[in-house]
Amino acid sequence: MHLPQHWLRDTLGAAYVVASTGLGFVGLGLLQPYVANDYLWAAFNDSMPVVTGLLNLELTVPTDDFDLFGATYLATDPSLGVQAAYGRKIMLQQWTQLDVPITALRTINAADVSSLVTIYCWADLERRWELAFTSQRQARCVETMSTNAAVYLEAVLRNVDLPGWLAMNRASFMVHIGQPI
Repeated sequence: MHLPQHWLRDTLGAAYVVASTGLGFVGLGLLQPYVANDYLWAAFNDSMPVVTGLLNLELTVPTDDFDLFGATYLATDPSLGVQAAYGRKIMLQQWTQLDVPITALRTINAADVSSLVTIYCWADLERRWELAFTSQRQARCVETMSTNAAVYLEAVLRNVDLPGWLAMNRASFMVHIGQPI
């Protein structure tokens, strides 16, 4: 009996496909416990809402006492998201005294100052040089933000390592702000 010459190649190819598919299913079976929850932590399903709730509670109300056993976690899908107003809550509750944000600003790395997500309205505290990108934005700045130190570039630059910041940003600063002023 004589087998065709490509019989061995076809058999090995089919075996490869079967083995690859089988190993793929084995891999998925091994990963299943880890991808069953949001933390990629095997066997963490039952306590996940409790831990998430406690973490969110600590993130949003760190100065208040809380009842560890006060919340009920018997629901099938308790809300686990971070509150949408978390940033505003931090700003209004914890940053009402200026020492906290100023201390944080003074400890920021000079390289990170340029990546602050701030749209400045003025370059100086005396409001001589406007920085808003449209006249409508500048009008809003005058109407609603003149008492907000965060929209003054000078306020930020007075509280950071200015020589370090200038070493990294002098050219960009001069092109975009310094020369036009």
